[in-house]
Amino acid sequence: MATTANLQSDERLTYQAPALERGLEIFECLADAGTPITLAEIGRQLGRSRSELFRMCVVLERCGYIVRTADDRYALTAKLYDVALRAPPQRDLLDAALPVMHRLAVRLQQACHLGIASGPDMVVAARVESPDMLGFSLRVGFRRPLNLSASGRVLYSFQTPAIRETWRALSQGPDDEQRWHAERVIEFLRLHPWRHALVGKLSYGLQKRVELARALAAEPRMLLLDEPMAGMNAKEKHEMSQFIRDINRELGTTVVLIEHDIGVVMGLCDHVVVLDYGRKIGDGTPDQVRSNPDVIAAYLGTRRSQSARSQ
Repeated sequence: MATTANLQSDERLTYQAPALERGLEIFECLADAGTPITLAEIGRQLGRSRSELFRMCVVLERCGYIVRTADDRYALTAKLYDVALRAPPQRDLLDAALPVMHRLAVRLQQACHLGIASGPDMVVAARVESPDMLGFSLRVGFRRPLNLSASGRVLYSFQTPAIRETWRALSQGPDDEQRWHAERVIEFLRLHPWRHALVGKLSYGLQKRVELARALAAEPRMLLLDEPMAGMNAKEKHEMSQFIRDINRELGTTVVLIEHDIGVVMGLCDHVVVLDYGRKIGDGTPDQVRSNPDVIAAYLGTRRSQSARSQ
């Protein structure tokens, strides 16, 4: 027996509004085109005849939703966008943002823009012009891929892991994937606060972390690190050790490192090989190497002191 909810759902599926569907198709077609296109081009993209679209375009033009250029091409106007901004959530956002944007524009003497995420793009929802004589600004409605815009990358940094993954899934081409991978590396190594800073002005420990990020950007299956802890203080060594451990455990990357800090080696590595003047004197787990007499003698210097006494 069908319930009332099921009957209502089935009825909705059978409802038809051909004229409305054609109008919405025209909106989407013109939005995707980016530049004004002819009625014939709209028809080819939608698989519809000119006669099906002509009256709809005339009505949409009369209502102010589209405009026809001098060479008989059609483009969207800002009216649909203006209508959307009348809805309470968007209106409240603008009411809250515009005073702040005005103050910021005055303080910086630059134009200020409000960007919102829309699908795979960052869209300029509002702007305040520069109070200076000269200024640079973007038109309201301007779109740019999220991962190619500064605003998009800032928004990305403050999203939950689930939303970040959704945004990354929206990328299409190889360039997009490379940029999203770079974002994942920045996130993984917690470099967000310094993403726009000059590397030369960062602390020594952060510079070493950036070097590690550059290596991870190549998505290596094996990572070779030569004295990654050299010159670091205790806190920086602890942070770097944790990052290296996470690279191995979370990314599945094999890490081979050369390091002279025996404490770091024993606390970080699963397998240790010890060389003394190019000769291997130890090979095994940290516990096995720690109890190896040759390693103890070389590390404490007893072997060389005994050799000196014998001479």
